[in-house]
Amino acid sequence: EIGSGLVGSEMCIRDRYDIDQDGTPELIVRKNISEYYIYMFDGTDVIPSSVNYWNYSNCLYAYDGNGIIVHNGGQGSMHIEYIDLYSMVNDQLEWAETLMTTEECSDDELYAFRDTLTPIDNFIPITDDSYLSNS
Repeated sequence: EIGSGLVGSEMCIRDRYDIDQDGTPELIVRKNISEYYIYMFDGTDVIPSSVNYWNYSNCLYAYDGNGIIVHNGGQGSMHIEYIDLYSMVNDQLEWAETLMTTEECSDDELYAFRDTLTPIDNFIPITDDSYLSNS
């Protein structure tokens, strides 16, 4: 059962987004504000995901190619924000490159760039992890 232990009051799913543009959408699960799981389907089996920790909820954006764009940021006095590209490699989501950071540009420039992106949203709250069963 791929969703074992994921159900919580904030758990949401977003399906039908094809991260790697291979014609088979991935399932994105947001366990809470900072934990995301990406599940792939290889035509026969569901491929388990490792957890991705990103600091913001609703931080995912569409990318025109293999990947998703993630808006993430630091905490406290080291509050540096990033816009990173993650791509699917060997059935796992991996960091590919940093597209923009507030170390190199202003907050306003970073937010203006982010505002040109298309959000991956419409997460649906779930309370029953049987939806995520691969049996």
